[in-house]
Amino acid sequence: MLRSHLLLALAVLLVACEDELVVPDIDTLMKLENLGSEDLPSDGISTTTFRVVLDAATDTSIKEVEFTTTRGTFSGSTTYLANIRSDRTAEALLTAGREPGACTVTAKVATLTVAHNLAFVYAKPDLLQLDLSMYVTDTTSSAAITVTTLATRMIGQPSAGQTVWFSFAPDTASTGLVLPAAASIGSNGQATATLTNPFMHAGLYTISARMLGGSGDTLLSQRTLLFQ
Repeated sequence: MLRSHLLLALAVLLVACEDELVVPDIDTLMKLENLGSEDLPSDGISTTTFRVVLDAATDTSIKEVEFTTTRGTFSGSTTYLANIRSDRTAEALLTAGREPGACTVTAKVATLTVAHNLAFVYAKPDLLQLDLSMYVTDTTSSAAITVTTLATRMIGQPSAGQTVWFSFAPDTASTGLVLPAAASIGSNGQATATLTNPFMHAGLYTISARMLGGSGDTLLSQRTLLFQ
């Protein structure tokens, strides 16, 4: 009888130990933090630092963290190995690319993997410059005139794919029409359109280029073209 009571007590103790067994959550063992902005301008130069913080319970024989990113680069590569410091942290500097979109940064330590999402947003320009391939031409000429804009930023470069709106408007009331057009800037910051004189009317015409700027304002650049 005494033996059976002891076995029953031992069984109850084992069940109680199982109930108290806590498996550490991965967020407790390893954290991945973005120390900068969650909306990083895709200007090819903006950066943010990612930090891994490891719990003291993790294996101290592991010396490196592997960072990977779906956009931008760590020191020119999408993969980066960072040394784990004595305070059980490791860091990697992410540099933005030129293409906007969702970005996922992943940190891996042995079998532990943690991911963090951020956004690469459009890097808006601060300045828009308009140039024409010619400023005086004949009214009856069918030669196309090239209209080129260059979008620039104070820091880095504007993202490709942003739209520049062009307008071609005569200055005289008798031909009060506006010919609109649009083009997207490329990786070099330029957008180009071509035009002829659809009004077949001599006189001065205003060529305008507009696009959304970095401060939420509209950037405007204009040139005057003479058809004679």
